[in-house]
Amino acid sequence: MSRQSDFGRLFRKHVFGDQEPIENYTSEALAIAIEHDDRPMRRALAGIVWPTSSPFRATDVARIVPKTQHFLPALDGPDERVRCGYLDLVLELTFTDGGTATAWVEVKVDTGEHGGQLDIYAKHARRQPHPPCVFTLSKAEVRRFAQHPKDLAIGWLSWEVLARAVEQSVGADRRWDDLLTFLNEEGIAWRSLPADRVDPEAHLKVLMEVNRQIAARWPSGEMNFVRSGALRTLALNHFKASSRLVATGGPLTYGLVPDNGGWFWTITVGSTNWQSVPLDPTQMICEADQAGLSNRWQRTEIRSRTLALEVPLQEFSSYESATGWFSAALNELDEKGILNRFLRGLETKRRAATTRDQP
Repeated sequence: MSRQSDFGRLFRKHVFGDQEPIENYTSEALAIAIEHDDRPMRRALAGIVWPTSSPFRATDVARIVPKTQHFLPALDGPDERVRCGYLDLVLELTFTDGGTATAWVEVKVDTGEHGGQLDIYAKHARRQPHPPCVFTLSKAEVRRFAQHPKDLAIGWLSWEVLARAVEQSVGADRRWDDLLTFLNEEGIAWRSLPADRVDPEAHLKVLMEVNRQIAARWPSGEMNFVRSGALRTLALNHFKASSRLVATGGPLTYGLVPDNGGWFWTITVGSTNWQSVPLDPTQMICEADQAGLSNRWQRTEIRSRTLALEVPLQEFSSYESATGWFSAALNELDEKGILNRFLRGLETKRRAATTRDQP
């Protein structure tokens, strides 16, 4: 297990109120890294997605000076009063030709937009002598571009793009590596996944996310691990015993398996399960065909992998792309009702057990 990041140690030692200000802390940590070496952030600026053309050339940015927790006082206008706001991060940009610009950054970690923040920032920005550009730093779009304020283009920089920029900035200040470790610890952004070998510590995080998705989709299906430690122990034991980094829940098995000298991400639906719900491979294949399960899924009479989907390990270099592939697979299984027979059988066994336990 790699050591805990310095940023993470400070975050957990600080005494917070009822709600940990993870976004404020992350903004401060990012600003510290930029102050010591702005190259990774300059590289990341090129990855901002804008609804229209970019308001500046990212490759021409020569220097970035960050500020955090910038207060925007309330403004009185002829038509309306604009309420106050707090900017998580302000970046003062200097270009190679000596020109300058300001970028306002709304940092998001686990929460969505509060109280029309983007609208407030847009109104403040329009009233500045030199209007700043505005973008969000978040896992996903805070708002769809079509719902943005009409007269101000607000961009989106993903944490994934920032993480790749850090990794690609050779020789960057050590604080960037520590920040990336902290983002990894908090599930905000992830390091690239090794594509040429299985790294149990790195790849286990993908299995943890798949387990979470299974619990969210089928909360009463008894297919997920309640405790992540149990999943970790099982997967590592599988890896030591058979060189397969997999987890199993009900009829589902997912993870990394070796095959023909290579490694493959895989998810399978088998007819075997620890709950002993009877499932027949031939019937499962017939029902999958009738439901329109895509031909990407292999069909076989093998009980442990009646329906199987796989992709080479090197296909995905990021946590986000790997977990996205699993998410799409689970979504197809859900939409086509592939697990319905198992879920009905499980419910029947529960009712039978309840009846037996009654006096």
